[in-house]
Amino acid sequence: MSSESKHDSADDRTLMAEERTFSAWVRTGLTSLATGLGIVKLIPANHQGWMIDAIGILLVIVGGLAFVFGFWGYRRGTRLWQGALPRAVPLWLVGVFSLMLIGVTGLSLALILFG
Repeated sequence: MSSESKHDSADDRTLMAEERTFSAWVRTGLTSLATGLGIVKLIPANHQGWMIDAIGILLVIVGGLAFVFGFWGYRRGTRLWQGALPRAVPLWLVGVFSLMLIGVTGLSLALILFG
């Protein structure tokens, strides 16, 4: 038998689910961000330039929102797995990582609009 109680096991499963969900939001955001930049920078400008830019900007914004929603969900989930908190990635580290991704979103928008 394991030395952990059922409650500890449930906390650990919830923690892992929250981490996987955060990871999925980050992957979605990065994919959207890369697609938006790729569309703007790789499609020739003579093909409906303003429309391509609009699609790229929207995809980059969707990517940034995915980073925000991912952090928000992870932060909200911390209430559910207090027992597993010592084994979790520190919330401050997830926050710094999310802020860096949001910064990349802002730089990507600047690259599209002014680059």
